[in-house]
Amino acid sequence: MLCLYPQAKYRPDKPLYPMVVTLEEWFIYGDLIVNKLNEYVLKGLKSVGLSENLIVTNPYCVVSAEAFEAFILIANKHGIRDVLGEKTNDKEKKYWEIENYLRNKYPEDINKAGCPFIPELDQRIDAMLQAGRSK
Repeated sequence: MLCLYPQAKYRPDKPLYPMVVTLEEWFIYGDLIVNKLNEYVLKGLKSVGLSENLIVTNPYCVVSAEAFEAFILIANKHGIRDVLGEKTNDKEKKYWEIENYLRNKYPEDINKAGCPFIPELDQRIDAMLQAGRSK
């Protein structure tokens, strides 16, 4: 099997938490969308010779790129197993949007997990606006 990350050695004693990271939030509600997404994931697994049982033994979750940033900050503090273990294994929470799940489980941390560059971006935008007004 091709290993794209040789520095990340596979350890069977560590659980895997696959994620589908999308550019936008998908708002996955209802059996129709869930079943269609599972169909695509199963097709992808099969196309690379992986067992379809992987979505049972290693449930995946879908997360937008924006929410992924907050997830990474919180997972760095609490550990991936603590953050995703309940989400991926609880049938009710599996399809919660990750941001809502994080807000419910880590309310203090999610409020601190915003973009760390907002003040710098605000300053740059203000400077551009000021430069445009002075012309």
